[in-house]
Amino acid sequence: MSRARRLTGLAAGLLLVAASAHADPAKCEKTLITGLLKFKKTFLKVYAKCLDAENAGKIPGPCLDPGGQLKLSGVSAKVSSKIASACVAGDLTTLGYSGSCNFKPGAQGAEAACAAMPATTPQELTSCLMCWKSAELARYAAILYASHANEVCDGNLGATSPTCSPLDCTTPLPDQRNLNGGDVDCQRAIGKAGNKYLVSREKLLEKCGLAGGTRTSHVQRPMPGSHSPASSISRCRRGWPERNRSRRAAARRSRRSSGFCTLRDHARRSSRIAITRGQ
Repeated sequence: MSRARRLTGLAAGLLLVAASAHADPAKCEKTLITGLLKFKKTFLKVYAKCLDAENAGKIPGPCLDPGGQLKLSGVSAKVSSKIASACVAGDLTTLGYSGSCNFKPGAQGAEAACAAMPATTPQELTSCLMCWKSAELARYAAILYASHANEVCDGNLGATSPTCSPLDCTTPLPDQRNLNGGDVDCQRAIGKAGNKYLVSREKLLEKCGLAGGTRTSHVQRPMPGSHSPASSISRCRRGWPERNRSRRAAARRSRRSSGFCTLRDHARRSSRIAITRGQ
């Protein structure tokens, strides 16, 4: 055997040993979950901030605005880099990832674009999961901010939407418009509570998963009622506190335009999808 071949074989062996030594599926899984949770929180936050500002007349829209997009892109890059440093390809196999991003055969629109992505490396898998989560979270934002659903989903609420996963309930579709008066406060409260509920539920499910819980225990674990958007919707229906009595009529009207799906059921559905896909 020539010296060059011996050196080549030695180098390959060292790389294999280094990769094996670096493999740590548990660390990879935790980094993946916490990183994607940060991405989800940022996504919900920048959309809520943009849509609240548009309703208040502070920005012209449409959302997502350049500032929000820049922030989301920055967080995405940081999360991807951190996951790449904590995971190797062998970790993904150990964790049950198949190397495919096609979690929904026959998908259309935004989901079809996600399904076609590669997912063989940690960086590719991260981009794949972010793609699916972006489509699902955009749908959630469209449900929370129902008067801007067409705006969030680029004018298409069905399966072929270029931005959102398909909405399951679009009839009757609320008036697509900027809100005003007490409606703005009511919508902001619903958005805040809805996002808090979803993030709280995700945290609970991910904590259960990391602890070795089963899918049944994930889905059946109760959620604190204080995090449900239903409490904010009820508050809008009842009217605001005494000092805001003048806004009660507007707040009551907002229930006709602030939501057209059951937010709790949608959050549960999204959580079940996340568990099924190993997200």
